[in-house]
Amino acid sequence: MRCPTGFRKTPSTSLALAGVLLIGGAAFADMHAARAAGERAEAARTSRLAIEDVVGLVEARGYTNVLEIELEGGRYKIKASDAAERQIELVIDATSGELVSGPSTAEVEALAQDLAAAGYPEILELEVDGGRYEVQARDDAGREVELKLDIETREIVALEREESDDSDERDADDDSDRDDSDDD
Repeated sequence: MRCPTGFRKTPSTSLALAGVLLIGGAAFADMHAARAAGERAEAARTSRLAIEDVVGLVEARGYTNVLEIELEGGRYKIKASDAAERQIELVIDATSGELVSGPSTAEVEALAQDLAAAGYPEILELEVDGGRYEVQARDDAGREVELKLDIETREIVALEREESDDSDERDADDDSDRDDSDDD
């Protein structure tokens, strides 16, 4: 039997082609394994955790869908999602695997409940900066806002709206936008 290319299709050519494909697939698998082994060797040489170990630590903390991992000065900066698909930023020590910065999933849930009660039912992103949570959220009207909250009290200390007419930052103690004139 002749193929349109002029090659003769025989059991031996079919067998040879299958062998080439098998060897190529094995070579690809070996290449992937070698890359992973190289990353592990580099991590061992520098005494830092391998990326796959960091992903395992993040997942063990209850986060899923690791979106980004960046090594900065001996720490891994990680963006991952929680079960409600909120993007959370965590910082993990690259050597010990200890959480340096970032909330637990229970802390995120408690914060989400507090913010929902305050009129911000949807957290889009959350990170820790110093002694504050920095939160991108949506308010009851669906507008994006950036909130800064005290970590200990979870009180809003600053608010910035994404809309151009309300883009100024205000202190949480400034209640000038609320109408409290019902006491008259």
